[in-house]
Amino acid sequence: DFAAMRLALRTDFSQSFRVSWQDELVFPEQPVLLTADQIGELARQLCVLRLDINNYLALIRALLAQQSIKTGEAAEKPFAEPSGAAVPPHQEVTLTASQIQGLYECLATVRHDINGQGAVIMAVLELMRFKPQDKDRLLAKLVTVPATIEEKMDVFCAAFERAFGTKGSPGLPEQSFGIGGSREESVAGLGEASGSRLVSILVEQPSKIRECVNDFSDQFEKMVGIIRQPAP
Repeated sequence: DFAAMRLALRTDFSQSFRVSWQDELVFPEQPVLLTADQIGELARQLCVLRLDINNYLALIRALLAQQSIKTGEAAEKPFAEPSGAAVPPHQEVTLTASQIQGLYECLATVRHDINGQGAVIMAVLELMRFKPQDKDRLLAKLVTVPATIEEKMDVFCAAFERAFGTKGSPGLPEQSFGIGGSREESVAGLGEASGSRLVSILVEQPSKIRECVNDFSDQFEKMVGIIRQPAP
């Protein structure tokens, strides 16, 4: 049964939660000092990641709305626009070893959960190719995906803001946001695109988002001094 393919997504980010990725990581044993510039750059990268994810979720919602799949939401959310209301810290921040490990556990769990939801999306789209007559039933499997991913990102963003004293989202330059290849197509065009066009773009997004999350994770590891070592 397809429902059995869903991953159980937990919301517990406590210190007691341990997963296998720790076997390949060496965490700093002493407090780590980050400058205001380093924190500001991490906050900017997190904003870019969240923007890409929001547009990814808007694409899923657009497909569901076009196929008249009820999402249970009050209104369809539009493609995201960058915000200029950033309040980055103006001073350095020192994180303890336990703070670094706890924050990274949260990030790693969010990364795992987003990738798991991406696997659900890919499975649905693949099954639709072979069973187009079951399209509505299959697409209904995606109804909870946007809210689930948003919940996980909210948890990490809140933890990030608490740890680094940031607030809001840094203003971003004009750029490509990954969906459809250009900002104009992402924001203005995809909401009106055909169902086949939405599907063809959506099928590429889980892997792109996985790369975006991994890139942010790699940058976070570098800045806080987490070292990766090959597992024995």
